[in-house]
Amino acid sequence: MIQTAALLNSGNYNVQPPFLNADVESLESESPQEAENACARLARAKPAQNQYWYTPHSFGRATGAAAVIWTKQDAPDPVTPPGFLAARNFQPVDRGHLIPKAYGGSPDYENVITQESKFNQSLSKRATGNAIKSRLTGGEPFVCVLCRPKYNGVGKTGVRDPGLPVPFAFNYWLITGSSWDGIGYMQPQLYGDLRYDPSPWNTWANGVSSLNY
Repeated sequence: MIQTAALLNSGNYNVQPPFLNADVESLESESPQEAENACARLARAKPAQNQYWYTPHSFGRATGAAAVIWTKQDAPDPVTPPGFLAARNFQPVDRGHLIPKAYGGSPDYENVITQESKFNQSLSKRATGNAIKSRLTGGEPFVCVLCRPKYNGVGKTGVRDPGLPVPFAFNYWLITGSSWDGIGYMQPQLYGDLRYDPSPWNTWANGVSSLNY
């Protein structure tokens, strides 16, 4: 059993709906052994076949994604997630993925988020795509991956306004039948003007402001 790094526990998750599968939920367990056992059960259920699970998106914001990965499986080009159009004129941003595109991650809102370009191409890639590749090429037959983005706040109009459109941080879990790794990364502050975003985000525009802090 291997445990490295640390998950981020501070901050308001804002939206954190459960996965509708007990074994997928167990991948987030505080017990590495329980998570490893759940990963092995998920993999045995469909040997040599990639599997994917997503929690419902909130106003287009991805809230959680998990997968059992056996091999690469490319996916179509992604949608434009909340905050991307608002941010792109103020700093370089990418359409990031909770489950990497190269491993079959969905191109839709449940998996695609706005990420600062350097963060997406370095820390996020290291935590997902590079880490999956190193385990599969290192002899592991499969890898279970789970990612939870974290959002700040609830907006001034209450329940009709879900808060900020871009994650300020991400928790990543990579699990096999005999190892567990959990790590959290905070992404840089992004600024933008929500007038350029699609509805309903453009209805909450308040000039140039932080999109994630």
